[in-house]
Amino acid sequence: MSAPIVYRWDDAEAPIARGQQDSVVNILKACLVDGYGDKPGAGWTMPFCNVEGTKAAFRNNAVEGTGMFLQVNGELATGTCAGINGYESMTDELTGISQMIVGTGVYYMSTGGQANVTEHPWILIADSRCFYFICWFNNTLADPADTSRPSHSMFFGDINSVHPSDNYGCALIAPNHPSYGSYLGALSAATSVTSAHHFIARNLAGDLGSKPFGCVIGGGPSPTVAGKGGADFGPEHAFYMTRPYVNDSKAYTLRGYMPGFNYPCHDASNFPNQEIVTYDGRDFLCLRIHYWSQPYCVIFIDIGEGFRP
Repeated sequence: MSAPIVYRWDDAEAPIARGQQDSVVNILKACLVDGYGDKPGAGWTMPFCNVEGTKAAFRNNAVEGTGMFLQVNGELATGTCAGINGYESMTDELTGISQMIVGTGVYYMSTGGQANVTEHPWILIADSRCFYFICWFNNTLADPADTSRPSHSMFFGDINSVHPSDNYGCALIAPNHPSYGSYLGALSAATSVTSAHHFIARNLAGDLGSKPFGCVIGGGPSPTVAGKGGADFGPEHAFYMTRPYVNDSKAYTLRGYMPGFNYPCHDASNFPNQEIVTYDGRDFLCLRIHYWSQPYCVIFIDIGEGFRP
């Protein structure tokens, strides 16, 4: 069992999220590789980076994890966001083999609503094998927890597979629009094959080529947008949260679970953004993020040893 490290914009010596081409690379390098202040890096490497620091490749732990690569290209837009993709291997910051997102579509991570030096709040939760990254890129530091504006969020890295021989359980979840869209809260029914914009390196059998997959509702009621409804909750009703399961790109299959990821079994619109909630003796970080163009969804990330049991 291991707990992740929580990195935040308001930490001492934290990197800054801005609408600049090197912003995403700077934040990932500081959190995943170098560390800052009194927080160590999460145990990743950055094998490739251009001189300007706008394009880079990050690799998760190749001993404990899959050792797969995340490509970040901050020059695809005007500085408001970076293009991202996952690869099984890479030979420089732009060139790789067996990419997760295939075709002409671009997926993004934004750190600025506009191309300027305004600072924005962000949170990154990571261990040596995966990370969640959320940036409220339309908020300023004066209103960091406001959820009335669009935000971006992404996940990259290894799931908690229930199969010991799963060598390709590396996932990428990200928006395909530079200005809005977060899909971490996208859930699927058991009859469905995929959740929106969820990709995994290969299926469990190891067949070549990335696959879409689903985070499936399980253990408690929820609509397909986490935190938008469910069972009654209030003074006379207990609060419940539970975790979805990851399928093997087919209905009624079980591949594993997203690290630390839980959804509320109720409408959670009143829960505080960016704050720690204690539930059943465990600490969870409550995150209110936009789901595509909808006002919010709510997820809870276990920031203790339950992150990767």
